Amino acid sequence: MENSGNCIGSTFRNLRQRRLLEIKQVSGNLHVSTVSHFEHKDSDIRIFTLMSILRETMTDPQEFLEIVDLQAGYFETLIHRIEHAYDCLNLESLLQMRAEFPFSPLTSAPKTLINLILEVVISDVRHVSFTFSSEKLNFIIPYLLHNGPWYKLEYIVFGNVCHALPTKVNDQIVSHMLKVYDDWHLPEYTTNLVIVIFNLAGDRMNQGKLAT
Repeated sequence: MENSGNCIGSTFRNLRQRRLLEIKQVSGNLHVSTVSHFEHKDSDIRIFTLMSILRETMTDPQEFLEIVDLQAGYFETLIHRIEHAYDCLNLESLLQMRAEFPFSPLTSAPKTLINLILEVVISDVRHVSFTFSSEKLNFIIPYLLHNGPWYKLEYIVFGNVCHALPTKVNDQIVSHMLKVYDDWHLPEYTTNLVIVIFNLAGDRMNQGKLAT
């Protein structure tokens, strides 16, 4: 984990000092010079090493990453930008963001997923209902049905793009989503799961399918 420019080391030092801890109290099996060099940004640090020294400060890695505003913070900020533009019905801002994230499944899956979210949001602002093109369905369906756990991004994507997916496809993805949720999840994913179910229920109500 390269800390230059991100002030990770100095952030950890401030945290350690706030907890009234000496370097030797957090270093564990590490040499105190390793932690000292990290705090003064003279060296990089492995993620497992960071988790080890954070444990002694009673700080979760997620909280620490949010404090230093790494990529985890970037995603949250991006989603908030989209939500704010949607709430304000700011079509121009949404179109500008979509230009930042063009649909290109051969380059970056995460950025392509953001493009699909924006397409649905933009259509909603324009009061236009639609289903994704075959090209986009051929990307999003295999992605969401791919083996492995879902993380926050997958729940947020499905919760937004479900409005532009065929009903049978949504049923298939929901079944898969619940399975992977049972297999593995973090507590915070519960909120994301509920939002997905809420959005899907809203679609079914609009279709008059109350029993479903």
